[in-house]
Amino acid sequence: MIEDNVINREVRLTMFESLSFDIAIAATGEEALQCSAQTQNDIIFMGIHLPGIDGLETSEYIKQYAPNLPIIGFFVDTFELELFLNSPSEGHTLDDYLTKPVDNHKIINVLNRYFCALN
Repeated sequence: MIEDNVINREVRLTMFESLSFDIAIAATGEEALQCSAQTQNDIIFMGIHLPGIDGLETSEYIKQYAPNLPIIGFFVDTFELELFLNSPSEGHTLDDYLTKPVDNHKIINVLNRYFCALN
């Protein structure tokens, strides 16, 4: 999970742990690139607004060496997501999208799309 906001990071960490997932955490795009190069990931949840390299650019780099790794973007709201989806230069490196606030139900729905059914 790549999330720069400490509170959001802690909330999501608790959420993933409640679902019995092991999770690696990065706070910046640069940390995410280093972590993803050193760790075997099954899926990445990517904040979009990150300090340094933003989430979209980070996703582009990751897809260069892991094209089949699902990357799910966290968007602030549906308005931001709509702007992104309607932008001609963006949108091809994220496999799915979630808008904040993110809850267990949204996470489970996304995970079910990429992996076996979860309770």
